[in-house]
Amino acid sequence: MTSSNKETKENARDVALRLATQEEKRRKSDPHESREKSLIVLGSREVVKDIVHVWEIGHLTPSLVSAAMKGCCLSHSPHHTTVLLVLDLGKPETLWNTLEDCLEALQQGMEMSYPRELIEQVLNEKLRGLAERSGGQQQSPQQVVDEMREPFPLRLCLVGGRYDEFRGTDADDREFMGRALRAAAHALAASLHYHSAKDAQLLRRSKDVLSNYGFKGQSPKSTVIDHEKPLSVAAGADSFASIELYDRPAATAALSLEEIKRIYVTRFPQRARDQEDQRTSSAGANYDHDDDLEHLANDESFAEPIIDRLVLQREEEISVLMHDMQETPTTNIPIPDPY
Repeated sequence: MTSSNKETKENARDVALRLATQEEKRRKSDPHESREKSLIVLGSREVVKDIVHVWEIGHLTPSLVSAAMKGCCLSHSPHHTTVLLVLDLGKPETLWNTLEDCLEALQQGMEMSYPRELIEQVLNEKLRGLAERSGGQQQSPQQVVDEMREPFPLRLCLVGGRYDEFRGTDADDREFMGRALRAAAHALAASLHYHSAKDAQLLRRSKDVLSNYGFKGQSPKSTVIDHEKPLSVAAGADSFASIELYDRPAATAALSLEEIKRIYVTRFPQRARDQEDQRTSSAGANYDHDDDLEHLANDESFAEPIIDRLVLQREEEISVLMHDMQETPTTNIPIPDPY
């Protein structure tokens, strides 16, 4: 590498670091900034180095989800990909709509990214691993897995965000939402963790969760199903008998997401999506199509020379990587065995 290239690379790194520092300061100074996004995709574990690649998705479309998943495929197999789906506990009237929209985009993005045979293989290995780790005195491991009516193939974690606001709401509402989210997570073969960016203890626990997903580090020490506390339930560690979502003789029966939704909306009717769009439009521009993102990128009124230059540089790097991926057999990529 020539000295000029080294200098350019150093300058780019300095600029990126400065921009990241400025953004972090802005977020800390903005009381309305939650720092808790809707969808995050992680690729992880001992590929050349111990590195976790984080793909944060703000504009929820299948194409962007697929791009994140394909980005993970550059260095990781789907076995090492984890999806963190962040839900706003402070907005029960839109929470289930958000969950459905995210799951739909995830499903479509996954089908765009991976062959069907690979998806089935990942799902079977996930369920086999859960069966080996699950089960207790009341249920066998296979019974726990059988309760998961709609298991998501990739590792999935539902994150209940803004717990600092949620814990001040009505106790009965908190318990009902907690049971509904536990039921949804169990049906999806997903984990459930509550989080707050303003609670030091929850921040530490969230870091432990990320470390466990990224590096197979220490998992949260215990399961928390006390609804007076921030919930923390690993995939396969729950059961519908324990959740007791509603008081009926069949309360121990496995529930589908649609059945859980019908129970949830009896207490928290969901705001119509067109109303959500109108609220979003009143707060700012609302973009419904992937093309709108391209329009923004080409709009001179949004021009940011430094950022645009970094984006162009990154696009060129990705183009080279994608070309190498197509020209080189994928067997040359060091991918560890699933765990």
